[in-house]
Amino acid sequence: MLKHKSIAAAEFRGATRIAMDTHDELFLQKCALFQQGKHKSIKGAKAIYQLEKDGYGQFLISEKIFKRPSSPHFRAELVAIEPELIHTPGIGKICRLLVRNFDSRKFIKGDQSTNRLLTSSFYFDEHFFIRTIQRFGIENVGKIGQQVYPIIEWLINENKLIRDIPQFSYFVFKDFVVITHNLESDKGFVFKTVILKSLMTKSQMSHYQKAFEHLAESQSTACLMLDEFAKIIEEIPIEQGVQLIKNNCNDVKNHWLECILKQEDIRFNER
Repeated sequence: MLKHKSIAAAEFRGATRIAMDTHDELFLQKCALFQQGKHKSIKGAKAIYQLEKDGYGQFLISEKIFKRPSSPHFRAELVAIEPELIHTPGIGKICRLLVRNFDSRKFIKGDQSTNRLLTSSFYFDEHFFIRTIQRFGIENVGKIGQQVYPIIEWLINENKLIRDIPQFSYFVFKDFVVITHNLESDKGFVFKTVILKSLMTKSQMSHYQKAFEHLAESQSTACLMLDEFAKIIEEIPIEQGVQLIKNNCNDVKNHWLECILKQEDIRFNER
């Protein structure tokens, strides 16, 4: 039985409030570690990284750790949804995707650029979260992001231009379809809503039938990207687990990611 839309909406908004309160509390703990000079040791660096990670709570989508067995140092990448809704005229309330990188060795040496936040051109419509919670029964917001992560990973690694993506795109997975649209002037890519295969009408099933059949025959494809006429544009592979930030944070050359040193409207940025 599907949750009522109002219940799903209340659950999502409650999750955003908890996440923001938790982040602010952990931010104070992180500041205390800096004031005590503990950020200059590997133990302190690990503690600060853990606070960064915990601050995202259930909005964390992905964590990648890159570490040599013989070294205490590590590099990490966190991908999360910013739990703060941004009101966008003509669109409504949306959340954006954030990426954070961390290099313990450089961090200890005082290179703060190794613990920086990147904003992205990916956005999630509040309606998308509500529909996903309602139809999938998923209460952890990060798990919602994991459902569409192959799309994010593929677009970033291929460095596709937003203007080369149809205004409205349909990403067909084996059990559901995600509908996206582009913001005006190619300013962003929005996950708009999701439709479960099990709840589709006969007309919808007929529209996506060829895509579903194609997916059933492939073991390496996560989803198919279709245009409004159900024509297959791209075949997107299953998640590869690759690092989204290929270079130093200050040298990001990707259409989807932007290195932020200070941007006031990002709550989760360094202050």
